[in-house]
Amino acid sequence: MKKTCKAILLCLAAVCAFFVASCAHTPGRPRAGAAEKVVVGVKSNEPAKASGTTKAEKPKRENRRRARLNAGKSETATSETAQAEQRAPAPQFQPPTAADVRAEKPAQDLMAEYPEEAGSASDPMYGWNVAWFQFNDKLYFWGVKPAAKGWRYLIYPRPARVGIHSLIENLAFPRRFFNCLFQGRVKGAGVEFSRFFVNTTAGVAGLWDPAKKWLKLEPQNRDFDQTLGKAGIGTGCYVTLPFVGPSSVRGTFGWILDTALNPAAYASGGSALAQINDTSLDLNPYETLLTMALDPYTAIRNAYTQNRKHKLEE
Repeated sequence: MKKTCKAILLCLAAVCAFFVASCAHTPGRPRAGAAEKVVVGVKSNEPAKASGTTKAEKPKRENRRRARLNAGKSETATSETAQAEQRAPAPQFQPPTAADVRAEKPAQDLMAEYPEEAGSASDPMYGWNVAWFQFNDKLYFWGVKPAAKGWRYLIYPRPARVGIHSLIENLAFPRRFFNCLFQGRVKGAGVEFSRFFVNTTAGVAGLWDPAKKWLKLEPQNRDFDQTLGKAGIGTGCYVTLPFVGPSSVRGTFGWILDTALNPAAYASGGSALAQINDTSLDLNPYETLLTMALDPYTAIRNAYTQNRKHKLEE
C-alpha cells in the first residue's frame, strides 16, 4: 500500500514538472533570461550612444562654457565697478589759486595782460593814503552804517527819506548851475535853473522831483573838478582825505569850491546827514566795491580814477 502511494505521488510530481516546463516554452512569451538580455542590451547601447554624442559636441560645449565664464566675469567686474563708484565720493571742483596761476604764468606775462591805464593818477603818498583809507573804513562800518540803520528805523517810510535826499540835492543847485556856466554848457545851466524853479515851487522846496517826472529834465551833475580839468589843469597825485574819501590834488581844490557853493554844507551836520541818509537808501556803492575786490584800497583808488576820467570826457 505504501509503495503504491509513493508511485502515485511520483507520477503526479512528474506530471506537474512536465506541465510547468511546457508553460515555460509556450510560443509568444519570451523567456525571462532573453528579456533580461534584451533589457541589458538596450541599457548597454545607451552609454555607447551617449559617449558618441559627447565626442561630437565637445568643442561646442567647451565654447559655450567659456562664453558663460567670460559673461560671468564681465558682469562681476561691472557690478564691482558700480559699487566702487557708489562708495567713492564725488569729485569736487577746486578752483585754481593765485599761486597756481602765478606758477603757470610768469609775473611779466600777467602784468602784460593788465597794463596800467593811461592817465591814471600816481600814488606817491601810498602810506598816508592807506592809513586814512583804513580810518575812513572803520568810520563807515562803526559810525555811518549803524547811524544809517538807526535813521532807517527812525524815518521808516522810504518815500520820506527819498524826499530828504531830493531836498538836499535841490539845495546844491548853485554848484551845478555855476559849473555848467564855467564849462560853457549854457543849455545845461538853463536846465538846472528850470529844475530848481519847478522843484522849489511845485515840488515843495524840492521834497520831490516833478521837473524830472513831468518835464523829463534830468539833473546836470557838474562839479569844480570837471571845470578845472576842462581848463587844462592836471589831476595830480592820488590823495585820500579823512572824513571825505578818495580824491586827488585837483579834486581836493574842486571839493573845497563845491562845498563853498553848497548851502547844505553850511548847516550844522548837513554833510553828515546827507551821507547817513544816502547810506540808508543804499545809494552808497562803497560796500559793493569792497565785496568785489581782492585789494579794497586799490579797488577804491582805481574806481575813483576811472570815474573822474569818465566825468571829464563827458
